[in-house]
Amino acid sequence: LTSAFNLNSLRFGGRPVRAVLGSAIAEEPYAVITSEASEITALSAKVSMEIKPSATASDKGILYGVYSEDNTDEPLPGIGSVASVDDSGAAILTGLAQNSLVKARAYAVIDGVTYYGNVVSFNTPILSDIAVTSEVTDITSSSVTLNGKIGDLSVYKKHYGSVEAGLRWRETYSGYDKDPWMSYATDIPLEPDASGNITASLSGLSRYTEYYVRAYVKFDGVYYYGESVTFRTLDETLADYVDLGLSVLWASKNLGAESPDQRGSSFAWGETTTKAAFSSANYKFYDSDYNVTKYNSSDNLVVLAAEDDAATAALGTGVRTPTKEEWEELMENVTATKSTHNGNYVIKLTSKKNDAYIYMTYGFSCSYWSSTVNTNYVESAYAWNFYDNTYIKRTSEYRAVGNTGDSSGNYIRPVKDK
Repeated sequence: LTSAFNLNSLRFGGRPVRAVLGSAIAEEPYAVITSEASEITALSAKVSMEIKPSATASDKGILYGVYSEDNTDEPLPGIGSVASVDDSGAAILTGLAQNSLVKARAYAVIDGVTYYGNVVSFNTPILSDIAVTSEVTDITSSSVTLNGKIGDLSVYKKHYGSVEAGLRWRETYSGYDKDPWMSYATDIPLEPDASGNITASLSGLSRYTEYYVRAYVKFDGVYYYGESVTFRTLDETLADYVDLGLSVLWASKNLGAESPDQRGSSFAWGETTTKAAFSSANYKFYDSDYNVTKYNSSDNLVVLAAEDDAATAALGTGVRTPTKEEWEELMENVTATKSTHNGNYVIKLTSKKNDAYIYMTYGFSCSYWSSTVNTNYVESAYAWNFYDNTYIKRTSEYRAVGNTGDSSGNYIRPVKDK
């Protein structure tokens, strides 16, 4: 039979008889050898081929596909993808899936006949830590620093024509808050440093607005993301102390508070630490008979000494609780309006002298100590009660318990000497 007919010209079911019968025909003139995979990543690998004896092929390459556990016995080829080989016979298989079984075999078309090589199999690793989104830092009302970490891209850069790393961000929008691909986001391409770190500074953001950010790598236009990190810009950025054009600088937040919209810690007058309960029985300057032992009619002390001032104890020399006169100066030279900070209602005190401002918390039992004792009734000291922007008044409140509404002490807004 083989001497009467050209075996290479025979077809069976549209395929060359030699290719269909494969190894059953001992006198196969060419052998195609598929090498074991190398440079295996989660998404790509290198596979080479060789033709023996050497021959010129009109077409050659590597056929490959990703297989699940229930189809590992399915034959190859020719389903899946095709990778072209270079002059050395090497091909880069891309578009693989992480943590998956991949099968590949080489093929070559010689004199119109397709020859297939042996099948090689390998498993891709898990795509771990290729793009990690780190904590957002340096958050202000209009700017932030975005951070991330990128894994080793050296092999990927050999396998893909285009490799890009960076940070992708956008403002959250209704209907897209759960969007894992961050549609309509902005890419910031970045070159990782020697440790893989990437950093980008953003400015011009909207105040008190929520944003998303994700680290990414992009291989030939296909994204792979780190986890999404959400951050919110501050309502505004305030200095620790504000110059309102008055005799002292006023702190931008209460003692013990992290931001101007928080009340912070409450104190009995003249005590330097807060406590869980306020009463005459545990007041520092009462004896067992509830007589005032300091700042009384005998010692003629009217204003808190540094050793009894919570603001000085917490923040150091030059910082203190404002006197009655300093409170009066403040209230005479500001305009009080309602506002918000970090989404919470506050009273905004805007200076009539220079338009600078500070925020004050307000509401039921929201009183602020002065450092001045009421000499007409030494069991009390002067305070300012902020119930509403239209109801701010000087009061005289019990030193031991503060505002009698709930006996929970009063707050302190420190001042600093200029």
